[in-house]
Amino acid sequence: MNKAPLVSVVMSVFNGEKYLHEAIDSILDQTMADFEFIIIDDGSTDRTCQIIQSYKDPRILLLCRPKQGLVASLNEAIVSARGIYIVRQDADDVSRHDRLQTQVSFFADNPRYVAVGSWFEEFHEGGPLRINRTPVTDALARARLVWGTCFGHGSVMFVRQAAIDAGLYRAAMWPAEDYDFWTRLVPFGSIANIPKVLYRYRVHEECVSEKHGTRQRQLAKEIGLSYAQQYRRNDPATTGDDVKSIAEAGPEYQKEVIDEMKREVLRLRNYPEVKKDFLRYLRLLNPKTWLKTRWRLLTTFRPSSG
Repeated sequence: MNKAPLVSVVMSVFNGEKYLHEAIDSILDQTMADFEFIIIDDGSTDRTCQIIQSYKDPRILLLCRPKQGLVASLNEAIVSARGIYIVRQDADDVSRHDRLQTQVSFFADNPRYVAVGSWFEEFHEGGPLRINRTPVTDALARARLVWGTCFGHGSVMFVRQAAIDAGLYRAAMWPAEDYDFWTRLVPFGSIANIPKVLYRYRVHEECVSEKHGTRQRQLAKEIGLSYAQQYRRNDPATTGDDVKSIAEAGPEYQKEVIDEMKREVLRLRNYPEVKKDFLRYLRLLNPKTWLKTRWRLLTTFRPSSG
Protein backbone atom coordinates (compact mmCIF):
# COMPACT_ATOMS: atom_id res chain seq x y z
CA MET A 1 0.00 0.00 0.00
CA ASN A 2 1.19 3.51 -0.78
CA LYS A 3 2.44 5.64 2.08
CA ALA A 4 -0.44 7.46 3.78
CA PRO A 5 -0.60 11.16 2.87
CA LEU A 6 -0.31 13.88 5.48
CA VAL A 7 -3.53 15.55 4.34
CA SER A 8 -6.87 14.32 3.00
CA VAL A 9 -8.91 16.90 1.11
CA VAL A 10 -12.62 15.99 1.16
CA MET A 11 -15.28 17.35 -1.15
CA SER A 12 -18.89 16.38 -1.70
CA VAL A 13 -20.53 17.61 -4.89
CA PHE A 14 -24.06 17.48 -6.25
CA ASN A 15 -24.72 18.87 -9.75
CA GLY A 16 -21.66 21.09 -9.51
CA GLU A 17 -20.47 21.10 -13.12
CA LYS A 18 -20.58 24.91 -13.46
CA TYR A 19 -17.72 25.67 -11.04
CA LEU A 20 -16.16 22.24 -10.52
CA HIS A 21 -13.06 22.65 -12.71
CA GLU A 22 -12.01 25.78 -10.81
CA ALA A 23 -12.47 24.11 -7.42
CA ILE A 24 -10.53 20.96 -8.36
CA ASP A 25 -7.74 22.88 -10.08
CA SER A 26 -7.27 25.06 -7.00
CA ILE A 27 -6.44 21.93 -4.95
CA LEU A 28 -4.31 20.16 -7.55
CA ASP A 29 -2.24 23.35 -8.01
CA GLN A 30 -1.27 23.58 -4.32
CA THR A 31 2.36 24.25 -3.42
CA MET A 32 2.22 21.20 -1.14
CA ALA A 33 1.77 17.85 -2.91
CA ASP A 34 1.45 15.39 0.01
CA PHE A 35 -2.32 14.89 -0.04
CA GLU A 36 -5.13 12.72 -1.32
CA PHE A 37 -8.26 14.30 -2.76
CA ILE A 38 -11.43 12.38 -1.87
CA ILE A 39 -14.38 13.50 -4.00
CA ILE A 40 -17.85 12.06 -3.57
CA ASP A 41 -20.31 12.69 -6.39
CA ASP A 42 -23.50 12.63 -4.34
CA GLY A 43 -26.00 11.51 -6.99
CA SER A 44 -25.41 14.23 -9.57
CA THR A 45 -27.54 14.22 -12.70
CA ASP A 46 -25.35 16.62 -14.70
CA ARG A 47 -21.78 16.13 -16.00
CA THR A 48 -20.17 16.23 -12.55
CA CYS A 49 -18.91 12.64 -12.56
CA GLN A 50 -17.54 12.89 -16.12
CA ILE A 51 -15.71 16.11 -15.30
CA ILE A 52 -14.00 14.52 -12.28
CA GLN A 53 -13.15 11.39 -14.29
CA SER A 54 -11.43 13.57 -16.88
CA TYR A 55 -8.67 14.27 -14.37
CA LYS A 56 -5.88 11.68 -14.37
CA ASP A 57 -4.16 12.84 -11.20
CA PRO A 58 -3.60 9.75 -9.00
CA ARG A 59 -4.28 11.79 -5.86
CA ILE A 60 -7.98 12.01 -6.77
CA LEU A 61 -10.12 9.25 -5.24
CA LEU A 62 -13.60 9.42 -6.76
CA LEU A 63 -16.81 7.79 -5.61
CA CYS A 64 -19.94 8.27 -7.76
CA ARG A 65 -23.04 6.97 -6.01
CA PRO A 66 -26.75 7.69 -5.35
CA LYS A 67 -27.55 10.80 -3.34
CA GLN A 68 -27.19 10.53 0.45
CA GLY A 69 -26.73 14.19 1.37
CA LEU A 70 -23.82 16.42 2.35
CA VAL A 71 -23.46 15.25 5.95
CA ALA A 72 -23.38 11.54 5.06
CA SER A 73 -20.89 12.24 2.26
CA LEU A 74 -18.52 14.24 4.44
CA ASN A 75 -18.59 11.68 7.23
CA GLU A 76 -17.98 8.87 4.75
CA ALA A 77 -15.00 10.69 3.29
CA ILE A 78 -13.50 11.50 6.68
CA VAL A 79 -13.81 7.92 7.94
CA SER A 80 -12.16 6.54 4.78
CA ALA A 81 -9.42 9.20 4.71
CA ARG A 82 -5.82 8.23 5.43
CA GLY A 83 -4.41 11.65 6.25
CA ILE A 84 -3.70 13.02 9.70
CA TYR A 85 -5.42 16.25 8.71
CA ILE A 86 -8.74 16.76 6.92
CA VAL A 87 -9.22 19.72 4.60
CA ARG A 88 -12.67 20.87 3.55
CA GLN A 89 -13.18 22.14 0.03
CA ASP A 90 -16.53 23.06 -1.47
CA ALA A 91 -17.19 22.35 -5.13
CA ASP A 92 -18.00 25.96 -6.00
CA ASP A 93 -15.17 27.65 -4.08
CA VAL A 94 -11.46 28.24 -4.63
CA SER A 95 -8.43 27.60 -2.40
CA ARG A 96 -5.37 29.83 -2.69
CA HIS A 97 -2.34 27.96 -4.00
CA ASP A 98 -0.46 28.09 -0.66
CA ARG A 99 -3.41 27.16 1.54
CA LEU A 100 -2.43 23.59 2.46
CA GLN A 101 1.21 24.44 3.15
CA THR A 102 0.26 27.42 5.31
CA GLN A 103 -2.19 25.42 7.41
CA VAL A 104 0.11 22.40 7.78
CA SER A 105 2.88 24.74 8.94
CA PHE A 106 0.49 26.22 11.51
CA PHE A 107 -0.20 22.76 12.97
CA ALA A 108 3.52 21.99 13.06
CA ASP A 109 4.09 25.13 15.13
CA ASN A 110 0.96 24.69 17.28
CA PRO A 111 0.51 20.99 18.14
CA ARG A 112 -2.27 21.55 20.69
CA TYR A 113 -4.66 22.77 17.97
CA VAL A 114 -7.35 20.55 16.43
CA ALA A 115 -8.68 22.95 13.77
CA VAL A 116 -7.45 26.01 11.89
CA GLY A 117 -9.26 28.04 9.25
CA SER A 118 -8.39 31.29 7.56
CA TRP A 119 -9.85 34.59 6.54
CA PHE A 120 -11.76 34.23 3.31
CA GLU A 121 -12.96 36.37 0.46
CA GLU A 122 -16.60 36.32 -0.58
CA PHE A 123 -17.08 36.87 -4.31
CA HIS A 124 -19.62 36.51 -7.10
CA GLU A 125 -19.67 36.76 -10.88
CA GLY A 126 -19.22 40.52 -10.66
CA GLY A 127 -16.04 40.24 -8.61
CA PRO A 128 -14.99 40.46 -4.93
CA LEU A 129 -17.59 41.32 -2.30
CA ARG A 130 -15.81 41.46 1.07
CA ILE A 131 -13.18 39.88 3.28
CA ASN A 132 -14.61 37.78 6.11
CA ARG A 133 -12.26 38.20 9.07
CA THR A 134 -12.83 35.18 11.28
CA PRO A 135 -11.42 34.98 14.88
CA VAL A 136 -7.63 34.84 15.02
CA THR A 137 -7.08 33.16 18.42
CA ASP A 138 -8.51 30.21 20.30
CA ALA A 139 -10.24 32.34 22.94
CA LEU A 140 -11.79 34.63 20.32
CA ALA A 141 -12.97 31.66 18.26
CA ARG A 142 -14.62 30.11 21.33
CA ALA A 143 -16.25 33.45 22.10
CA ARG A 144 -17.59 33.72 18.55
CA LEU A 145 -19.25 30.33 18.91
CA VAL A 146 -21.64 31.95 21.37
CA TRP A 147 -23.45 33.66 18.48
CA GLY A 148 -22.32 31.93 15.28
CA THR A 149 -19.78 29.80 13.52
CA CYS A 150 -16.16 30.84 13.97
CA PHE A 151 -15.00 29.42 10.61
CA GLY A 152 -15.69 29.61 6.94
CA HIS A 153 -16.49 25.89 6.61
CA GLY A 154 -14.59 25.34 3.38
CA SER A 155 -11.49 27.10 4.74
CA VAL A 156 -10.86 24.67 7.60
CA MET A 157 -8.19 22.03 8.18
CA PHE A 158 -8.78 19.81 11.20
CA VAL A 159 -7.33 16.75 12.90
CA ARG A 160 -9.09 13.65 11.62
CA GLN A 161 -9.00 11.65 14.86
CA ALA A 162 -10.30 14.56 16.93
CA ALA A 163 -13.20 14.93 14.50
CA ILE A 164 -14.07 11.25 14.83
CA ASP A 165 -13.82 11.47 18.62
CA ALA A 166 -16.17 14.47 18.54
CA GLY A 167 -18.78 12.46 16.64
CA LEU A 168 -18.35 13.99 13.16
CA TYR A 169 -21.22 15.90 11.54
CA ARG A 170 -24.85 15.29 12.53
CA ALA A 171 -27.51 15.08 9.81
CA ALA A 172 -30.19 16.48 12.11
CA MET A 173 -28.26 19.77 12.30
CA TRP A 174 -28.05 20.42 8.54
CA PRO A 175 -27.69 23.11 7.19
CA ALA A 176 -25.91 24.32 10.36
CA GLU A 177 -23.98 21.06 10.71
CA ASP A 178 -20.61 22.79 10.70
CA TYR A 179 -21.51 25.19 13.52
CA ASP A 180 -22.79 22.28 15.60
CA PHE A 181 -19.61 20.32 14.83
CA TRP A 182 -17.26 23.09 16.01
CA THR A 183 -19.05 23.36 19.36
CA ARG A 184 -18.44 19.63 19.89
CA LEU A 185 -14.85 19.74 18.64
CA VAL A 186 -13.53 22.48 20.96
CA PRO A 187 -13.22 20.21 24.03
CA PHE A 188 -10.53 18.26 22.16
CA GLY A 189 -8.09 21.13 21.59
CA SER A 190 -7.54 24.70 20.48
CA ILE A 191 -8.97 26.35 17.37
CA ALA A 192 -8.20 29.55 15.45
CA ASN A 193 -7.98 31.20 12.04
CA ILE A 194 -4.91 32.40 10.17
CA PRO A 195 -5.34 36.16 9.48
CA LYS A 196 -4.68 35.73 5.79
CA VAL A 197 -7.06 35.08 2.89
CA LEU A 198 -6.46 31.47 1.88
CA TYR A 199 -9.94 30.68 0.55
CA ARG A 200 -12.51 32.26 -1.78
CA TYR A 201 -16.19 31.63 -1.07
CA ARG A 202 -18.49 31.96 -4.07
CA VAL A 203 -21.87 33.60 -3.43
CA HIS A 204 -24.63 32.51 -5.84
CA GLU A 205 -28.31 31.64 -5.80
CA GLU A 206 -27.67 27.92 -5.28
CA CYS A 207 -25.68 28.44 -2.07
CA VAL A 208 -27.08 26.62 0.96
CA SER A 209 -27.22 29.90 2.86
CA GLU A 210 -29.31 31.40 0.06
CA LYS A 211 -31.72 28.47 -0.39
CA HIS A 212 -32.05 27.32 3.24
CA GLY A 213 -31.27 30.47 5.17
CA THR A 214 -34.35 30.40 7.40
CA ARG A 215 -33.72 26.91 8.76
CA GLN A 216 -30.00 27.61 9.05
CA ARG A 217 -30.63 30.71 11.17
CA GLN A 218 -33.14 28.87 13.37
CA LEU A 219 -30.72 26.02 14.07
CA ALA A 220 -27.83 28.43 14.60
CA LYS A 221 -29.81 30.27 17.27
CA GLU A 222 -30.47 27.00 19.11
CA ILE A 223 -26.83 25.91 18.85
CA GLY A 224 -25.54 29.29 20.04
CA LEU A 225 -27.78 29.47 23.10
CA SER A 226 -26.91 25.90 24.05
CA TYR A 227 -23.20 26.68 23.73
CA ALA A 228 -23.59 29.92 25.74
CA GLN A 229 -24.74 27.87 28.73
CA GLN A 230 -21.41 26.00 28.80
CA TYR A 231 -19.17 28.91 27.81
CA ARG A 232 -16.26 29.41 30.21
CA ARG A 233 -14.76 32.77 31.07
CA ASN A 234 -11.20 33.37 29.86
CA ASP A 235 -8.24 33.95 32.11
CA PRO A 236 -7.56 37.74 32.24
CA ALA A 237 -3.96 37.28 31.09
CA THR A 238 -5.12 35.27 28.08
CA THR A 239 -7.62 37.99 27.25
CA GLY A 240 -4.78 40.49 27.18
CA ASP A 241 -2.87 38.34 24.69
CA ASP A 242 -5.97 38.11 22.53
CA VAL A 243 -6.38 41.87 22.50
CA LYS A 244 -2.78 42.13 21.29
CA SER A 245 -3.57 39.68 18.48
CA ILE A 246 -6.64 41.72 17.54
CA ALA A 247 -4.54 44.87 17.26
CA GLU A 248 -1.94 43.07 15.15
CA ALA A 249 -4.67 41.91 12.74
CA GLY A 250 -5.50 45.53 11.88
CA PRO A 251 -8.03 48.28 12.61
CA GLU A 252 -10.82 46.85 10.43
CA TYR A 253 -10.72 43.57 12.30
CA GLN A 254 -10.56 45.36 15.66
CA LYS A 255 -13.69 47.36 14.80
CA GLU A 256 -15.53 44.18 13.79
CA VAL A 257 -14.65 42.51 17.10
CA ILE A 258 -15.76 45.54 19.13
CA ASP A 259 -19.08 45.76 17.27
CA GLU A 260 -19.71 42.03 17.72
CA MET A 261 -18.86 42.02 21.41
CA LYS A 262 -21.02 45.09 22.09
CA ARG A 263 -24.01 43.59 20.28
CA GLU A 264 -23.73 40.16 21.86
CA VAL A 265 -23.14 41.26 25.46
CA LEU A 266 -26.45 43.13 25.26
CA ARG A 267 -28.26 40.20 23.68
CA LEU A 268 -26.81 37.61 26.09
CA ARG A 269 -26.84 39.69 29.26
CA ASN A 270 -28.48 36.83 31.21
CA TYR A 271 -25.45 34.57 30.65
CA PRO A 272 -23.00 35.76 33.35
CA GLU A 273 -19.85 34.07 32.02
CA VAL A 274 -20.44 35.51 28.56
CA LYS A 275 -21.23 38.96 29.94
CA LYS A 276 -18.12 39.15 32.14
CA ASP A 277 -15.79 38.00 29.40
CA PHE A 278 -17.19 40.22 26.66
CA LEU A 279 -17.14 43.28 28.92
CA ARG A 280 -13.50 42.55 29.71
CA TYR A 281 -12.68 42.53 26.00
CA LEU A 282 -14.53 45.80 25.48
CA ARG A 283 -12.74 47.45 28.40
CA LEU A 284 -9.34 46.52 26.96
CA LEU A 285 -10.21 47.27 23.34
CA ASN A 286 -12.15 50.49 23.71
CA PRO A 287 -12.86 51.91 27.21
CA LYS A 288 -15.38 54.41 25.84
CA THR A 289 -17.45 51.66 24.23
CA TRP A 290 -17.15 49.61 27.42
CA LEU A 291 -18.57 52.47 29.51
CA LYS A 292 -21.47 53.03 27.12
CA THR A 293 -22.26 49.33 27.03
CA ARG A 294 -22.18 49.02 30.82
CA TRP A 295 -24.53 51.98 31.05
CA ARG A 296 -26.96 50.34 28.63
CA LEU A 297 -26.86 47.16 30.67
CA LEU A 298 -27.65 49.09 33.84
CA THR A 299 -30.39 51.27 32.40
CA THR A 300 -32.22 48.90 30.06
CA PHE A 301 -32.21 45.69 32.08
CA ARG A 302 -34.58 45.31 34.97
CA PRO A 303 -34.92 41.95 36.74
CA SER A 304 -38.44 40.55 36.61
CA SER A 305 -40.34 40.64 39.88
CA GLY A 306 -41.76 37.56 41.50
